[in-house]
Amino acid sequence: MPMKNIIISNCGGIGMSVPKGFSETVDIDGLHISNCVEGGFVERDPISILAKLGLPAETSYPALLDALKKLQANSNETFENKVEILNKSQLGPFLQKAANTTSVIKNMVDLSSSPTIQKLITIVAHSIGG
Repeated sequence: MPMKNIIISNCGGIGMSVPKGFSETVDIDGLHISNCVEGGFVERDPISILAKLGLPAETSYPALLDALKKLQANSNETFENKVEILNKSQLGPFLQKAANTTSVIKNMVDLSSSPTIQKLITIVAHSIGG
């Protein structure tokens, strides 16, 4: 995506804050940023998958991957059976430490019958080198 002739000046914070990898996918021609208190151009870290799911930061990625694969393999099970699968998975102990365990479990169970689950499995697998 090309961007041309962008001028940012005298901003109170950061001139341009973009997701990590943004500069690899965008062609910027004529960017001028000046007098920004906290910096001109900042690539920020993406929100972690754990945070998006509501899991504690210390959650093991292999445990998450285990749970996602079990949910995917049992996508036709009842809601109650999926909850039991999650609680008995390697992710179970981490779920108990989540700020809102009920919401996390519901969201993960809902995800189990969505095509998005395969994408999430792939992302988590890459995160742990698998």
